[in-house]
Amino acid sequence: MPQIRPQTIKLTEIELKLQNGSYVIPDFQRDFVWTLEQSAKLIDSWVKGFPVGIFIMWVTNEELCPTKKIGNVKVFERTNLTDKITYVLDGQQRMTSIFATITGLEIDKKRNYKNIVINLDTLKSDGTPLDYSEDVVTVLRNDSTFTHISFKDLYEQNLSDIYAKYEDETIKKIQKFRDLILQNSFDSTIVEDATIEIATDIFTRLNTGAKRLSPFEIMTAKTYVEGVFNLVPKTKELIDGLDVDYRQNFKDSDILKILSLCIRKNTTPKTQLDLSKDEITSCFDKVADAIKRAISFCKSHLNIKTGKYLPYTALIWLYTYFYYKFNDNNNSLRNPTPWQISYLKDYYWRSILVERYDRATDPRIAYDATHVIDNILKLDTPKQEPIVLTLSGFIEDGTFDKKSAYIMGLINLLISKDPKSLKTNSSIEFNNVWASQADKNNFHHFFPKKMENHTWTKFDPVDNICNIILSDASTNQIDIGNKRPSKYILELADDNPDIEETLKKHLISDIDEFGVLEDNFELFIKQRAKAFIIDLKSRLQVIDDDKFSDEIGE
Repeated sequence: MPQIRPQTIKLTEIELKLQNGSYVIPDFQRDFVWTLEQSAKLIDSWVKGFPVGIFIMWVTNEELCPTKKIGNVKVFERTNLTDKITYVLDGQQRMTSIFATITGLEIDKKRNYKNIVINLDTLKSDGTPLDYSEDVVTVLRNDSTFTHISFKDLYEQNLSDIYAKYEDETIKKIQKFRDLILQNSFDSTIVEDATIEIATDIFTRLNTGAKRLSPFEIMTAKTYVEGVFNLVPKTKELIDGLDVDYRQNFKDSDILKILSLCIRKNTTPKTQLDLSKDEITSCFDKVADAIKRAISFCKSHLNIKTGKYLPYTALIWLYTYFYYKFNDNNNSLRNPTPWQISYLKDYYWRSILVERYDRATDPRIAYDATHVIDNILKLDTPKQEPIVLTLSGFIEDGTFDKKSAYIMGLINLLISKDPKSLKTNSSIEFNNVWASQADKNNFHHFFPKKMENHTWTKFDPVDNICNIILSDASTNQIDIGNKRPSKYILELADDNPDIEETLKKHLISDIDEFGVLEDNFELFIKQRAKAFIIDLKSRLQVIDDDKFSDEIGE
């Protein structure tokens, strides 16, 4: 049962206990970001007796990754290794501000804490403020004219050193004010006999405006072993070493979820937090290898050239799970069988077409790991969600939205056909650069949205994946513009005599059957939808419950 009790802390305790390692700021807390002004305002409020918040301190024997330096001062030099450690669970910015002020740290060029001073002109002879609305503790500027003493000097120096610098009346103020700050204390809540999960939950409940620590931050603390394992740099090294086209798909939190999936077949926060130190440290490198093999699978077998067009990150997590388990059988140097590859590809396309991961991601990942990936590993037919593709339904669902996972999957289908430039018949390089620039200039409406001498009705599916081809920006802007297909296709044919072969790479197999030269938009859209459906069907391991209809007359 956790023990929770109030406790007061004096300035001298903060300095001493941070220096000797009795107080520790965990490394998973955010960096010290407060400005001098914010720090001065905190101390000013404190000396006036205003509320400045409660420190929440967690007393434990558990070794967490510590912050070893504040500014240029080393902390966490534990002098008694048998004593429990007190972690600053809430109040890092405040405690760091206090420590920096009383020690006069220079954090960076803009934050020299020797410049936090007491404006002695604002004090009465007894050391109390003349006017509580005026700052007593403030930041010294080049143009400051008031009588002052730095907070560091006031806190550290012997009074005999101060006497020589000030008049008697001012010395009296300094003495009284120094007595006041040494007597004053800060409020804290001590949490003892609690796991880190309980301690952080208490922190959040007591501090409703606070940001709850993430599972990654907590597990960084739980798995830390001095000089042996630190989850933060290990994860950074892993992500930095991934294929450049996929690196942006992985955050710190994703790596922990993938570890959780591989080890426990689940990605919920509770499952992540239940992982043991030994599980994470022993499996990390094997999971890292599985991630790299999953990326290779996506590029080589799914033809997803850049991770920016990976429809669901959950898919690459599950492919990582596959390779992690595949490696369990000492298959790290072998490749999956053609049968396994065919069903892994089938799983990808079914996930896109049913928009599987648009919601309820965690339970679906757990289900698919067991009923799809595990079966593929065992060479058993996996669970396959039925597909229904009709001509009218495909067109209706095809409204072009680059943020839609469904449309992103269909864009990848077009990319996998290795489409060529309509003007030069040269390949288009689909990489991160292309993806970052893939706006309206790269996505060409075959029948332009502002087609010359034409007005579209609100019912025309002109902004639809069936009307989109992947083009290079120059051809789209300069050679096509708002021209009708019948006009620009013939013009481009002068430069590209293989224009009809080029169009086949864009799922436009016959310009006559597609109504291109007659500018027959309705026929074109239906024929293009049919081409998509036929291509998608060829990528699936078709089951009896799948329904396909690509009849133009439908």
